[in-house]
Amino acid sequence: MKEKGGILTVTLGSEEFPPTLRKKDTELAPGKYIKLTISDTGYGISEVDKERIFDPYYTTKAQGMGTGLGLSVAQSIVKKHGGSIHCSSKPGVGTDFIIYLPVMDKKNVRESTNVPEIKSLLPVGTEHILLVDDEETIIDTGRGMLEYLGYSVEIFNSSLSALREFEKSPERYDLIISDMTMPEMNGDEMAKKMILIRPDIPIIICTGYNPQIDETAAKAMGLKAFIFKPLTFHKLATIVRGVLDSTRRTV
Repeated sequence: MKEKGGILTVTLGSEEFPPTLRKKDTELAPGKYIKLTISDTGYGISEVDKERIFDPYYTTKAQGMGTGLGLSVAQSIVKKHGGSIHCSSKPGVGTDFIIYLPVMDKKNVRESTNVPEIKSLLPVGTEHILLVDDEETIIDTGRGMLEYLGYSVEIFNSSLSALREFEKSPERYDLIISDMTMPEMNGDEMAKKMILIRPDIPIIICTGYNPQIDETAAKAMGLKAFIFKPLTFHKLATIVRGVLDSTRRTV
């Protein structure tokens, strides 16, 4: 649509899911829902890409054209409100996103006086985090997620540069988040060196499938947590806040 133009259509309707509906047919509870449909006549999305479009560490966009964080955030918000979001697409034809949100009856609307802000649905913070990953797309996405949650984030795509910066002022950082496999120095090796400099620094390692690391191995290395990719927005928010809070209690 960006190059050749097209049509973007937004429609709002309603749908009711009866109690007799089989659970395997929908993840939603029985009841009335608002149905929001957003359709375009763009390039469409392939079946392979469609399986991962809500993964914040996955994007089909060129470097510098965004990270795809919006869909991950949208999914998290919709699910927190008891709804669901679905995608159907045909390459070369276009894409439909369908969002279901439960209808609140008038009595509950009148009685509800405290409507939470979007950010209040996720654990947030203001701490200073050092984020390390050699892949620019991943590090940009991670920074976007963490900054959305309120954190101050300093990024490095070089583990050696991150270590040198940490050596200068280790007390500046409240948390380190690092990829496991990197070209100059792996995340676990960097973590060991940082812990020698400042033993109480909490460190989280992010990794894909790796048989060499599990909860026991992570604790032996002095890590506070490890996360298997791909990350969901809610998972990252929860683990980061949990590590920071547990570190504060043990200090």
